[in-house]
Amino acid sequence: MISSAQMYKDTLDELKARKFFTPDFKQLNLYDNHILFVYDNFKHGFPGHEVTDRLEFLGEATTLQDNFVMRKLANAPVLFEVIGTKERNLHWATKVIGHAFIVSPYDLVQFDALMDNLGTHERRPRWCYLENQPSPFKTGEKTNVPCWMYFASTFYRS
Repeated sequence: MISSAQMYKDTLDELKARKFFTPDFKQLNLYDNHILFVYDNFKHGFPGHEVTDRLEFLGEATTLQDNFVMRKLANAPVLFEVIGTKERNLHWATKVIGHAFIVSPYDLVQFDALMDNLGTHERRPRWCYLENQPSPFKTGEKTNVPCWMYFASTFYRS
């Protein structure tokens, strides 16, 4: 079995070879697992679901904040975060419903590459609540959890 130190080194080498780097990779590795919130195409049963099929499904999730706007650009959904009440009303900002998955730091790095983190998208932590969790996570209550989410970067705003 490969050691976590070797996996860490191999991942860094692979990212450097592709000229892609996740700036917070070292901090991500402080924890074995993270929660990733996905919307639209990456949800179960949607066209991009094969990307998340191998991940551990936590259940349906909804953002706590209601300042998000989703747009379709180039046939793919892009999520924008709207700041300020005037902008929120102008853009019909709302909560986002998606799916939550348990991911390793390595999985997040793969998503960073897929989503072009720090290029067209930015990965940021936001709070969501879980609903309809499968066993053994089922609590019967809405559980608030910090999740990683991908947002449109300034690339789409220029």
